[in-house]
Amino acid sequence: MKRQDGPKKLVFLTDVLYRKDNMLRIFCQKISWLAENSEYEIYLVLTEKTRIPARYELSPKVIVVSLDVNYERLKKKEFLDKYISYVRKLYTHRKRLKKFLYQARPVATVSMMGRELLFLSRIKDGSQKIYEFHYDIRSCVAYSKRQISTFVYLLLQWYNIIKVLFLIRKRDVVVADTETITQKLKRYFKNIVFIPNPLKDYPPVIGKNESKKVMAIGDFQSERGFNHLIDVWERNTRKFPDWRLHLYGDGNQERYRNMIKSRRLGRVIQCYERPNNLYETYPKYSIFVQAYGFDKFGRHLMEAMALGIPCVAYDVPYGPGELIRDELNGFLVNPNYLLDFSSKVGMLMRHEEKRMAMGLQAHEDVGRYEVNRVMDEWMKLYNSISFRKKRYLIIREK
Repeated sequence: MKRQDGPKKLVFLTDVLYRKDNMLRIFCQKISWLAENSEYEIYLVLTEKTRIPARYELSPKVIVVSLDVNYERLKKKEFLDKYISYVRKLYTHRKRLKKFLYQARPVATVSMMGRELLFLSRIKDGSQKIYEFHYDIRSCVAYSKRQISTFVYLLLQWYNIIKVLFLIRKRDVVVADTETITQKLKRYFKNIVFIPNPLKDYPPVIGKNESKKVMAIGDFQSERGFNHLIDVWERNTRKFPDWRLHLYGDGNQERYRNMIKSRRLGRVIQCYERPNNLYETYPKYSIFVQAYGFDKFGRHLMEAMALGIPCVAYDVPYGPGELIRDELNGFLVNPNYLLDFSSKVGMLMRHEEKRMAMGLQAHEDVGRYEVNRVMDEWMKLYNSISFRKKRYLIIREK
């Protein structure tokens, strides 16, 4: 299959650009960097056609293409009609994407594991198929254990594992964004690469950690997370009456406001909507805390640490343990150990010098996630792809 002359091309696949989603923000950041700083011509292919503007900044050099499949319109249909329409749209999606890839002839096609997962590996356009894996393969089940039995939950887990293994071919490349997930995926995939998510900003100047305020970011809809922090604050507020805890998140705050009011903590704990620009909010705080929540890949921990803010977090999978070095740049606490969590937060509130030292170390440690360093790893991956025997292979450096 002869490749057309001209600039080398990379094609990235997603559905929409208006959704409020942390991974979409990172996705836009990466392709914008590539468009501005690499020799590749960057295409972003969407399944939806909409007039809603993009939520996150995108380089004008990125060529945006819509396949006009419009899965979003299925929400208005009834069950049977929805299923029939979905099958039709999948066919249209495959047909239009295949036509585009055959015309564009990209070096690689990068998928965020969207609906194209069902057929992308079978499109023989000559491009290397790269899949960005942003979740644990064992946890990609749409139901919680509370909704279904443990047996059915485990059965669905293994069904998803088999489905993903069947759809992603041996010659495809899988990129994971945490070391823990990478190690788990090695048992399933041969071409597995670890590349972390980049920081949005890595400021050379960090905060002074002098304010008596603590920050947390989570989800007000979550059944656990903020409630643990309220418990922690209830234990510490008598010892540190001048300190304040501010909770930021999406969703209805009423449940947590009532919880705070019932415990008479309204003076020291406040709830806020998530700000549009977190980098303007972080410097107002001296400590960042995370108890569960939905930031399981440690995105907010990383950003806080980049600004020199020491963190206290539960040692849950995929994030905190890869960012926080316990007692060096922050504290890791075993999940549900409220007394230990309270003690570590109290230690940071009591000792300003310790906050400063841990903050400086945190800032230094997350420097490896600076966007240029991370994107160099992506460039090594793209540049290592070579055309041989009518397909692309990954050439690994020894």
